[in-house]
Amino acid sequence: MTHTTAPKYGPALIGALGLLSMVAPLATDMYLPGFPLVSGDLQTSQASVQLTLSLFMLGMGGGQLFWGPASDMLGRRRPLLVAGALFVVSSLFATMSPSIVWLCIWRFIQGFSGCAGVVIGRAIARDVSHGVQLARLFGFIGIVNGLAPVLAPVAGGLLIPHIGWRGVLWVLTCVAVLMLLASVFVLGESLPPTGRVRGGLREVGSMLGSVMRDRSFIGFTLMQVFGFGVLFTWISSSSVVLQLVYGLDERQFSLCMAIFAVGTLAAGVLNTRLVRRLGMWRLLVTAVVFQACCAVVLFVVVSATDAGTGSSAPALWALLVLVSLAGAPFPVIIANSTALGLGRQRRGAGIASALMGASQYALAAAVTPMVTITGSISLHTVVAVMLACALVAAFAALLCTKESRTLHFG
Repeated sequence: MTHTTAPKYGPALIGALGLLSMVAPLATDMYLPGFPLVSGDLQTSQASVQLTLSLFMLGMGGGQLFWGPASDMLGRRRPLLVAGALFVVSSLFATMSPSIVWLCIWRFIQGFSGCAGVVIGRAIARDVSHGVQLARLFGFIGIVNGLAPVLAPVAGGLLIPHIGWRGVLWVLTCVAVLMLLASVFVLGESLPPTGRVRGGLREVGSMLGSVMRDRSFIGFTLMQVFGFGVLFTWISSSSVVLQLVYGLDERQFSLCMAIFAVGTLAAGVLNTRLVRRLGMWRLLVTAVVFQACCAVVLFVVVSATDAGTGSSAPALWALLVLVSLAGAPFPVIIANSTALGLGRQRRGAGIASALMGASQYALAAAVTPMVTITGSISLHTVVAVMLACALVAAFAALLCTKESRTLHFG
């Protein structure tokens, strides 16, 4: 494929965009089980190690606000390649960090550069497909987005005892190289010069204002962001809850997360099969309402057992079932909310994609302080944050106009 050839809808495009969307879970969740080792190796506190996660998420969120508009002005390919090269370099240096300060610096740069694949990948999908085809494309990417955050800690739990936390970062460096190769050889330029923003920052600001005034786009974004909040709250806290509250070791923890992955995989596959028959809006609303109902039940069960003390926490099987049900709808939510939201933004898809992504990772960066508001992570606090996110996602559906719900199925 040459740099002037737009990518075609097919397995190669789906695979390349799916790979680019795995940046965040691979760069964060895969080394979550190694947090205690990072603390000991670099002689620092757990709070400082947790900061590497927050800074990565901050870079992911802020970087999207840079790379998204840049791709609308310069085309998709050049920013994607520059960011991909920077992601490889920062990943390499992160593996050799001599102190927690340097690890924090390189992790922030990782997030800032790695997010380009996510935000520009969504814009590329919008450039080359529309309607049901766009929904199915985001459906396949949604499966990756739902599975990767769950399976990454499983992989980390299996790898860290053998190769350590630095070894996991070396694995990430290899994946970064694969992402760059996919950008070079699979993802050609999808935005022709005639479709680019030519008015500079003034036009970017005007388009940003237009997107922000789109009530339905805001509704779809909030459903996606807070639906992700439910999933991320559990994933970011699961190692503490399962290993400290329930006393599981690394392998048992990995097994529990693998069980959690089954639900997200099933929901993602079901979404790709039903979207043409039922439509994006119906699937989206069903998913956010189902997630909210599961979160309510989970909160009631945990509250009834006074799980904050850990002495009378609900049975592990009950917790896993309820958490899996609450997290399973995420692939459905992200696929259909993204397709419906970006489908409204033909021009300036990079800017719209940046707003979606930046909001998502801003919430992710805020999750850690929310779940530790009592001074430490407790199961009761975790499920309370999950419930709050699920309810916001469900009520956000009220912002979407009737016209926006059927936009792509006429």
